[in-house]
Amino acid sequence: MTGGYHTLKGFVAVVQNCFKKLVAMTGMSVALCAVSGVGAVASEGDWSLDVSGAHRVMYEYLDNPFRQNRQNDEAIVSLRNALTVKAHSRNWEFGLELHDARAYGADDLRNLTPGIVNAAEPLQYYIRYRQKNAFAGGGEFGFQAGRFTWPLGSGRVIGRNGYRNTIFSFLGARTHVASENGNRLDAFWMMPVQIRPNGLQDLDDNKVKHDRFSDDLWLGGVFGESPTLIPGVTTRGYAIWLEEEDTPGKRESLDRSLFTLGAQLQKKRAAGVWDFDMEGAIQRGDRRATANPLDITDLDVRAGFLHAEVGYSLPEGGLNLAATYDFASGDDDSTDDRSGLFDPLLGPIRGDLGPTGLFTLVHRNNLSAPGARLLYKPGNTWDLMLHWQAVWLDSATDAFGRIGVQDPTGAAGTFAGHQIQMRTRVPLLDNKARLEVGAVAFRNGEFFENAPNASGAGNPFFTYVSLEFFF
Repeated sequence: MTGGYHTLKGFVAVVQNCFKKLVAMTGMSVALCAVSGVGAVASEGDWSLDVSGAHRVMYEYLDNPFRQNRQNDEAIVSLRNALTVKAHSRNWEFGLELHDARAYGADDLRNLTPGIVNAAEPLQYYIRYRQKNAFAGGGEFGFQAGRFTWPLGSGRVIGRNGYRNTIFSFLGARTHVASENGNRLDAFWMMPVQIRPNGLQDLDDNKVKHDRFSDDLWLGGVFGESPTLIPGVTTRGYAIWLEEEDTPGKRESLDRSLFTLGAQLQKKRAAGVWDFDMEGAIQRGDRRATANPLDITDLDVRAGFLHAEVGYSLPEGGLNLAATYDFASGDDDSTDDRSGLFDPLLGPIRGDLGPTGLFTLVHRNNLSAPGARLLYKPGNTWDLMLHWQAVWLDSATDAFGRIGVQDPTGAAGTFAGHQIQMRTRVPLLDNKARLEVGAVAFRNGEFFENAPNASGAGNPFFTYVSLEFFF
């Protein structure tokens, strides 16, 4: 490893050690609640200090679980606390974000994952520099280093989670140059977080085990964005390299070496006009079929995904209607030396495919799902979303999503079912709090009725209630 990497590891160790002392003295939830009523902006000379945060409590309930050997219904309560401190000068920013994600009341510990529990974790600690008028013709130059979250473009391949209780972050660096008219180019190299704890009992105990980073798992690439290439349309493109291998004695992996090349065209919603969002990517490289260290066969990856939506906003009333389509390739033949299964990397799925957390039924792999969506937002008040999707498998012989239901013979067919989701959000206390209520009804199709390892529990129904306070 380089000396710079060891220096960064030392910085990480110092921050985590200080954070452990904070948790030991106060407990993360108590420490955050103690300041939850005090948003602050302080300044000293050329420096200013911003303090903000949030506290969320969410209840999730699932009837007729779709995973094998589960209860007739499942429920869980999750808490998420966040405290963000940013120190600014003219060009510099030092940021620290502390997160505490916990869960309670799980009857089946198999429902607990690192996507739900990540107690007392320094989610971000970084240094950022920005210089305007950095070039002869103006423009901006900037870089960021440390641990940070970053939604790349739409966030479909690299994003910052919103619904999920825990949040992806990265340790590394990124830099960008931007023109006066908004054209931008980013380059990055970073190691994705390996969230801990990951043992069922530690998850149930909300045990504090700080996250890991390793250069055995890293990704790098470039990202470009232009609001001027096509008038009225935001154009984005990205090239991402991901490299992964086993960490001896700690983590077994799929030994992925993937290259993802993607592009997006987006016209934002506005009253009285048509809008669209088109994004697609191809994926090449190799990976193993399993994380078993005895599996040493590299599969040649040929995969891709597509998201497409076309909508129209009425001139008045805040109503938008859209047709949607989501596709992600599956693997047609598990016996050959190829894999057609798209790897969604580190992109959240909530915005397109439904809630995650206790639910997480439809995922961005082995999927073909046309649909229709209604968005209603009357002014700056509450909003409503209704989304219907007819869900097929791209490959009849591959597993559906990440739940393990599969018919290797393909005899169960490809129609998974109809998914109808609803979400409404209501601001409270002069926008210092938000109530969110949502539900998903899934009507099983032939695949879930006939697949040999389907749960047989009937049509799943999921609902959640979330209350979040901001300061």
